[in-house]
Amino acid sequence: MAVFADSTLRQFEGALRQPHYIGASLECQAEDAESSRFMASGCYTYGCMSAVRRSFLWILFFAVLFGVLPQAKRRIGARGESRQTKPRNVYLITATGLCSSHLSSYLYQHMQTPAIDFLAYDGVRFLHAYSPSVDSLSAHLSVLTGLYPFNKILRSGIDSLRSGGSLSQPLLSNWFQQNGYRTAAFVADPELRIPALFAGSFEDATAGRMLPRWQDSYSCAEVCTLAKEWTLQHRAFPQFVLLNLNEPTEPFLPPAPHDRHYRNHPYDGEIAAVDEQIGLFIHSLKTSGLFQHSIVVFTSTYGACSDEEDNSSKDEERIHVPLMIAAPEILPRHQEYDRQVSLIDIAPTIFELLETPVNQVLDGVPLFEKGTTRQIERKVVFGQFNAPWMSASPFRYYARTARSLWISNEGTAESAAARSLVERLKQEGITLPSEQ
Repeated sequence: MAVFADSTLRQFEGALRQPHYIGASLECQAEDAESSRFMASGCYTYGCMSAVRRSFLWILFFAVLFGVLPQAKRRIGARGESRQTKPRNVYLITATGLCSSHLSSYLYQHMQTPAIDFLAYDGVRFLHAYSPSVDSLSAHLSVLTGLYPFNKILRSGIDSLRSGGSLSQPLLSNWFQQNGYRTAAFVADPELRIPALFAGSFEDATAGRMLPRWQDSYSCAEVCTLAKEWTLQHRAFPQFVLLNLNEPTEPFLPPAPHDRHYRNHPYDGEIAAVDEQIGLFIHSLKTSGLFQHSIVVFTSTYGACSDEEDNSSKDEERIHVPLMIAAPEILPRHQEYDRQVSLIDIAPTIFELLETPVNQVLDGVPLFEKGTTRQIERKVVFGQFNAPWMSASPFRYYARTARSLWISNEGTAESAAARSLVERLKQEGITLPSEQ
């Protein structure tokens, strides 16, 4: 039996709400036909024949109505279920060097970042998110694996990449590839421009075109344009996209017209340029219909503090980063979470939102309790600093609780959080000088 269109179904449902108008129409047609026969034959049987035909027409009408309508609704419901089970796109956006304290959504008073604010309004925002490393490569790999950078598995991979080798640890993108996703990475940060990092993990890296060695990085506009073109070209497939912007990083040289608007505050000028391009990228997702069926994560791998920052707070500023997640119809909109989290929690959270089991042990945990949007509490988060003035200097490690930040070279491990970090480092084969 043919399936009726939605407009036909609405007409049928309207007919049920107004049965006498249809009945009156059918009755008039029957009476006209029977009157003609009565006048031609002279028989006085009109009342009987009219009642029989009216009954027959009503039976036929309801048989068609109740036979077709449920079947049509089942078909429509099946189409709805197929839309719901279609894999969600995942877009991971990182802005290298962006401090959360310079965003208006984090109560910064000296400039507005409307595009990032609107993204926060479309999803959830974490007020106390911390990067596991102030090194861009290490932090990105922690995000893509769910492991701390000092985890011996990831640490060996980072050392291998820096020495020209390959990465044996699978990335988040590998799982998406194995499950039928198209994967691409558009990176502007020169520290991430390592062919071995993307080989086997992404189908496309910077749209298949590597930058010449003399060019420091893509601008925000260039990398976002490449990402927009790729997402629209592959919109028929589920997508996993890593979009990295290399601003704000030193030297702070915002593009026009932000260079004029923020002449005395170039760090904020670069943030304004990032905000503009993120707005254009999200707008492209929304107008193409991709956003509504996606998970969009926005964060920064570390904060590149401007010269305006107080030296005493630079360590905190460098690891305190923005984190926003928008997932229409899964997560609430315009909601804040104030418990501290780590960027290593992003990968397991994506798996949780996709309702996909994780088959390996991760350092990160889902940000929400299973089946709910209640935030999981992390009493302590760990991470590492490196000495910026000497690349050969040993790493400094930190343990942060809701009230304090302990750094390994600033005293003995007296607090519970510091002792837990020391024990964790020992498990990874790392002994702090103060503990030797």
